[in-house]
Amino acid sequence: MKSLARAVENLLQQEQGHYERTDKVGVFRSGFRSENGFFPSYVETCDAERIVRVYTVAPLTVPRSPRSAAAAFLMRINEHLPVGQLALGMEHGEVICETGVMLGRSELHPDIMRHLLFANWWAMDLYFPAVRMVVLRKMTPQQAIDVVERRPEIPDETGPRELLGGRLSDILRGSMN
Repeated sequence: MKSLARAVENLLQQEQGHYERTDKVGVFRSGFRSENGFFPSYVETCDAERIVRVYTVAPLTVPRSPRSAAAAFLMRINEHLPVGQLALGMEHGEVICETGVMLGRSELHPDIMRHLLFANWWAMDLYFPAVRMVVLRKMTPQQAIDVVERRPEIPDETGPRELLGGRLSDILRGSMN
């Protein structure tokens, strides 16, 4: 079977996006920029388990005092996410969006990788403003949930690529604005 790290790297090269290999084998660093800030991302591959994971880190650290409220809010957001989850590191206060796919005996198709990246980035960018409002105590978790739930439904034909405003390579280069 083809190496997952090689498949991920080939996709990133094809899209002419900006990425870096990290010191850890099978892990790549990338990210995206939107009106909400710059979000560093990591793609981690594991050939032995045939798993690909994407982690995106929010440009905000949650102080100790609102962590419980922020964690409760993230759990409520996760009810709305069809893929992945938002998580809060209780020790350091980092907010992370995690998505992944377990491939088994299947090869990693470029479309699967694109969807994995876009689902991750779309969720982080969509929900980050509400998370920030809870952390800054400008809204209660319930108020922020009400705002998120009032969002107009996204038409089925509109995918994350259109919502993020461009090609994968544009997002990888951080040129979404």
